[in-house]
Parts: sequence; C-alpha cells; structure tokens
Amino acid sequence: MTVTSYTNVRLWDGKSDTYSNHDAITVDGDRIVSLSADRKNGVDCNGLTAIPGLMDAHVHMTIDPDIRGTAEQMALPSDQVRLAMAERARRMVQAGITTARDLGGGKWLEIELRERILRGEIPGPRLQCAGQPVTSVKGHCWFWGGEVATEQDAVDVIDRQKRRGADLIKIMATGGKLTKSTNPGVAQFSTRELEHIVAAAEERGMRTAAHCHGTAGIGNAAAACVTTIEHCSWMDENQDRSAFDEDIAACIGRNGCFVSPTIYDKWTGIWNKSD
Repeated sequence: MTVTSYTNVRLWDGKSDTYSNHDAITVDGDRIVSLSADRKNGVDCNGLTAIPGLMDAHVHMTIDPDIRGTAEQMALPSDQVRLAMAERARRMVQAGITTARDLGGGKWLEIELRERILRGEIPGPRLQCAGQPVTSVKGHCWFWGGEVATEQDAVDVIDRQKRRGADLIKIMATGGKLTKSTNPGVAQFSTRELEHIVAAAEERGMRTAAHCHGTAGIGNAAAACVTTIEHCSWMDENQDRSAFDEDIAACIGRNGCFVSPTIYDKWTGIWNKSD
C-alpha cells in the first residue's frame, strides 16, 4: 500500500460546528490511518477542506439522464449500459459520493456494478441495490419486471430480488412520470397491500423504500411503516403539488419513516406558494 500525507487541509467531521484542530490526513491505501502528517513530502492542499464521504439516497445507475423515452432506455445494449454505469460510478466518487442507494432497474446490472466496485475492479461508491421494484400491473416501471396482481406475486418478486443479491425492496406506491400510462398522484397499493409487502421484506431481512408522489400513496406508505418514503411530493390526483396533509406528516413521524425528498427543480415555486 502507498502511504500519502495531505497537509495544510481543514478537517470537518460532519457533526461539529467548527473545523478540527488537526491540519493533515495520512492515508494508507484506501484507509485514513492518522490525522497527522508522517512524511515531509506530503501533498499540500492549500487550505482545502476535507469532509466525510457524501451519501446519495436515491439513484438509478442504469438510467441514461439524456434519454427521456422508456422504450429508448430499455433498447440500450447491456454492454453499453455497463460502460456508462462504470463512468457514472467513477464520477460519483470524484464528486465525493462514497455511498448510494440504487432504487430500481430491470436486469440487476446495478448489482453487477456493486460487486465490481467491491472487488476493486473499478472505482465507485458503496451501493445498496433494490433490483426490480414491486409495482402494480402496468404500474409505474412495470417494464422492469416487478408487476404484481396478488399478494403471492409480491412475495415472489421479493424472493427473486433476494436471490439476485438485492439489499432492499423498492415499492412503487404511486404512479410516476417515467411511465406515461400512470398518474403520479394516484396510489397503486392499499395500506393493507403495502403492509403485506413490508412484512414479507422484513421477514427476509430487507428494508423498504416506497416511491410516493401522491398524498394518498404517501399516507398508505406511512401507515404501512415503510422504511423510507421517496419523493414525498404531496401531489393530488391532478398532479398539483399542494396537497400537504398534517395528519399524514404526523403519521410519518410517529411510525419512524424516513423521507428522501430527492432533487426537484421546482421546489422554490412550491415554497413560494406555501403560507
């Protein structure tokens, strides 16, 4: 392993209100071994700030952001997708992202990527992968292979993800914009159905992440005690993002659900409309 010292650097641990008193980091291979310099010929960072690795709670490594059409995404050759995923992973760690949750794909290529990163074959963040999302018949992202019509179907999809090495289970609790035949503001599963999916996942040692744009779906997911609520857009059936519900928000807190709001470029407009 190569030992390298980085000097003249400000350190922030991610929790404190101020920088650390230390001004150097010594790295041995891929591990920080000391908060001091043990070599005179270290790398001078000229006062840059070092922080802990960032976490991205919601990514889709297989999706090309420049291709909007679902059919075009699905038609991409797997080898081409693998190359693009490796490049995205490299760029993520260059941006300081060292951990990410991949919340859905159709061919488990993100799990392949996770294993390549773990073996040290390519640079990239640690990945937690969900595999094929559980969705209703012709529901959001049905083309990824996770359609269910019955409770047993849901168990079968969960078991398939477990066998393929998934770390958690993604649930499409509402429609989504990527699937034009669905309405993001409409719930795809009842609370009872979601409770069954959550229970089946937990029996297999897996947490759950629920895609939720519509307020009705957010309420169902919170009542079912999913681990995380993704997007949480507070959308009505007309897709107006102004359907915030205080009782549902209280249920989210009461049941210990985490909210992953994801990035949305119209947040400012929503904030300006609020009172």
